[in-house]
Amino acid sequence: MAQPSPNYLLRDLVHMLIGRADLLPEDETIQEHQVAKEEEAAQLAADRNGPGLFKGIFLTPIRAQLRWGRGILDLEDNV
Repeated sequence: MAQPSPNYLLRDLVHMLIGRADLLPEDETIQEHQVAKEEEAAQLAADRNGPGLFKGIFLTPIRAQLRWGRGILDLEDNV
């Protein structure tokens, strides 16, 4: 039987430690922490499915974006 990769072992260890009540802030319960964790996971999933920070700039090959002699135009400075 194959052993799990080290990153999964580390993830399981982190989840085990995060679930301990004595490591949470005094004003946060385990349930509140779980809800916040689920909200963050939902936000990350939405970010991954969205256009992202670069708005698809890396979907086309870089050679198609750059042409010899033209360079890169900075629209704010018009340079």
